[in-house]
Amino acid sequence: MQTDAKLIEHLESLSKIELTREEREFVTDDLRQILGYIGKLSQLDTDGVEPSARFALPQELRSDDAKGGMGSREILKNAPAQKDGYFTVLKTLG
Repeated sequence: MQTDAKLIEHLESLSKIELTREEREFVTDDLRQILGYIGKLSQLDTDGVEPSARFALPQELRSDDAKGGMGSREILKNAPAQKDGYFTVLKTLG
């Protein structure tokens, strides 16, 4: 992959950011180094190398047991405003 001004502009557009000229130069150099390293890795001979078993281990999940919680009245005591058992907030859409 070639890193040029067009690629950096495309990445800026996707990221919805604007970079200064100096930042573009830094990002271009940094991206070239990263892609160069990835290119070296892709040249490695991995024939006969087993995939990492680290990802194949079963996950230990905690049990999903319901625990006692606070009642709605107790929670609403902390609300700055409430009405009919619900929080009231400022209107955000017109």
